[in-house]
Amino acid sequence: MDAFRAWLEVLALAASPLIAVQVSAWLQRDREKRNRKVWVLSTLLATRHSTFADDRLRAINLVEFYFHDDANVRHVFREYMTMLGNEGLNNPQGFAERDRKLYELINEMARSLGFEKTISALDYQRSYVPKFLVQVAEQNKKTQALIEQGIAFFTKAQAAFGQGGSQSPDSGAASHSEAIPKMTDQGP
Repeated sequence: MDAFRAWLEVLALAASPLIAVQVSAWLQRDREKRNRKVWVLSTLLATRHSTFADDRLRAINLVEFYFHDDANVRHVFREYMTMLGNEGLNNPQGFAERDRKLYELINEMARSLGFEKTISALDYQRSYVPKFLVQVAEQNKKTQALIEQGIAFFTKAQAAFGQGGSQSPDSGAASHSEAIPKMTDQGP
């Protein structure tokens, strides 16, 4: 019996480092998996009012991949994606509905990560955007509208004068070389 016990002790001593390495690797994989999910959640929180931010788009595209093991997150995500693709929601009311669905997705992701007691819907609906940036964005929209109006005006004017965008030298107008007098070294 003592020999059997001795062998068990030797086996335990030999196997314990292997078991420790395996447990450590498993914990590391689990930690990395959680960190990726936290990155997606924190990025969506940080960019929730920046619709076209690169990181936001990356995070949205990774939700289904990183949260593949949470059916509730995937369900809300699919509803959100359906809303994003719905052209009928491209109006103020539709934008508000999409925002509510994004908040629902963030809430579900927070629940999945165990943050439901520390983060509430009120927390992520609040955000800080400097007034200056809002003013710049509004000015950019006005400038964009003026540019679009100018392009439309010139396109209509071009069509009204029968110029389809280009004029060949054979169209009856004098070429630039004919309109400019030739200069020589001897003078005029």
